Amino acid sequence: MTSGNPFQPYWASPPGETIAEILRKKRIDLQSFASDMGGSEDDAQCLLQGACAIDRSVAERLRDLIGGSVTFWLNREAQYREDVARLHGTREQENSVAWLKELPVRDMVNFGWISRFSDKVKQANECMRFFGVPSIDSWRSTFSSVQSVVAFRATNTYQSSPGAVAAWLRQGEISS
Repeated sequence: MTSGNPFQPYWASPPGETIAEILRKKRIDLQSFASDMGGSEDDAQCLLQGACAIDRSVAERLRDLIGGSVTFWLNREAQYREDVARLHGTREQENSVAWLKELPVRDMVNFGWISRFSDKVKQANECMRFFGVPSIDSWRSTFSSVQSVVAFRATNTYQSSPGAVAAWLRQGEISS
């Protein structure tokens, strides 16, 4: 019989540990890995240590280079960031709550784009999964640059929300 308490370790395992294990098994050295990933050895080391996050483009390169799906790598990253947030307490939760207020979460759930979670950190992780980003900071940098290059009609009747625009742009990207 299982208990209602999910396993919550007192540590966080970065996705880089999984990557390093696969590299060992495939006998791929750090220099080759870095080159194949299109970066420097410092970039590769940053990824392996968990200091650099896995976003969609990195997940796609990992899929092509060492295997696993894009979803696997993004979920692995999200789980790591969730564990780090849980271990570091309420600051991450406060950031998640503030960020969720910028997004049309209710509409995203109603349209079936994301699942609903009562826990704000889990809801934020679900939104990060939808956007294909590993962190709120990554979302801000990705979607602020995207919004600066898109053109669309606007009206004074309705207030435009950058979070809603980002959600619709992402859904269009997913649908195409």
